[in-house]
Amino acid sequence: MRFFGIFYFYSIVLFAQQSQWQPITISDGLSQGMVFDLLQDHEGYVWMATKASLNRYDGSNFKQFTTHSTPTYAITSNQTTALFEDSKKRLWIGTQNGDLNLYDARTQRFYHCFLDNKKNKNQTAGQHIYCMAEDSKGNIWVGTIVGKIFKITLSEELKKGDFPNEEDFTAQIKVIPLKTS
Repeated sequence: MRFFGIFYFYSIVLFAQQSQWQPITISDGLSQGMVFDLLQDHEGYVWMATKASLNRYDGSNFKQFTTHSTPTYAITSNQTTALFEDSKKRLWIGTQNGDLNLYDARTQRFYHCFLDNKKNKNQTAGQHIYCMAEDSKGNIWVGTIVGKIFKITLSEELKKGDFPNEEDFTAQIKVIPLKTS
């Protein structure tokens, strides 16, 4: 009988939690229905990488970030594909173009770095960023949809959690493409 009582209690709790779920759609303010990645940051915002823009949801309203959001320090592409929050609580956004954006919540600026370092356009052209991670040394690892992997070594200032001084901070990083078989 005791087992039945515990089972009954947990069933009610689970049912109550499930009934609170409300789907979020375009009619609620989401920019596009195709969501590539989803992340809840340390402040509780839910970020959604979509085909049309980067979306931030606060539980009631959406804010959309596009290439036209601001004249400078805007995100590099509306087609966002991957999200990652690093150990310094900074949001990294990967795009379908293979660009990385670093978001400063305080100033609402996007800083950009380019994996191809603008030298070899074929290195990441058309390869959207699929995933990101951070290692114990503060390096950012980036994977693309076609299986290429890049190790991003940050400058000492960026490793400390600072933000770049310039919109394009490609010169403040070292991009190391890893050979994959």
